[in-house]
Amino acid sequence: QLLAGHRLGTMNIIESTNFSELAAGLSLVDSQPHFTYHLDTSDDIYHASKAKMAMKPWTVIQTVPEPSFLSSINQIKNITIFITLLVGIFIMFIIALFSLQITRPVKQLTASAKRIAAGELDHTLHNLKIPQEDEIGVLFRSIRGMQSSLIESYSDLKDSYMATIEALSSALDSRDRETEGHSRRVTSISIRIGKTLGLDSSECQALKTGALLHDVGKIGISDTILHKPGPLTEQEWEIMKQHPLIGNKILKDVKFLKDSLPVVLSHHEKFDGSGYPYGLIGEDIPLIARIFALADAYDAITSDR
Repeated sequence: QLLAGHRLGTMNIIESTNFSELAAGLSLVDSQPHFTYHLDTSDDIYHASKAKMAMKPWTVIQTVPEPSFLSSINQIKNITIFITLLVGIFIMFIIALFSLQITRPVKQLTASAKRIAAGELDHTLHNLKIPQEDEIGVLFRSIRGMQSSLIESYSDLKDSYMATIEALSSALDSRDRETEGHSRRVTSISIRIGKTLGLDSSECQALKTGALLHDVGKIGISDTILHKPGPLTEQEWEIMKQHPLIGNKILKDVKFLKDSLPVVLSHHEKFDGSGYPYGLIGEDIPLIARIFALADAYDAITSDR
């Protein structure tokens, strides 16, 4: 299928309709650069490539019309762009997947650290799916260790607070021999009532602390009035009624005791509104203050006061 070609300079142009079969039977060497030309009889441009034959002093040239050549180039370009896009999308997917594996546990740890910093020391960290061997695992163990240290420190601080409160309560009771041991007794009774009514642990703790400190305002009451052997005058009684307000004023800036203040302030309120300092009625009186008032009345009836 070889056809006589056209002359291009001193070179014979041989067109082949089946160049692949021709190349399979010949060994081509010394490939030359691509070049273009056009026939004397036409303005059509051809693209050609040439190669020398190993066993003959001939040069084989393959020619392609320019439209076909450019079409092949565009096709290759489009395929290249398509493959590049696919590879790019695949790479982006892999990067996103790895990023998610890194950012997800970091976000979980950040959220947990914020909750712990906000005071949720009992927040559970072991539910987080954190790898244990990499840097994130090290961070996880560090945060868990920090949490354990904070819980221990908070427990020690809480114990110190309670020891201080109990010491202060004992000191207050010791001012009045008739009521010595009263705060401890009424605290124990209050807690038993609170648990029976279904108070949770935090409410019981507030009740306990408030019960121990319920008479702290008596620090501001003169011993002359506090230890007077006979009945108080009307003026003295009005002064005595101020001790819940004095106690609330003393403790109001102690954040640890804020939930216990209702006992300190309202433990002398009565359900019918005849109590003091504000004359609250019924359920307007805080529940823990009502519980304490009941325990206080029981202790007064059953103790030698």
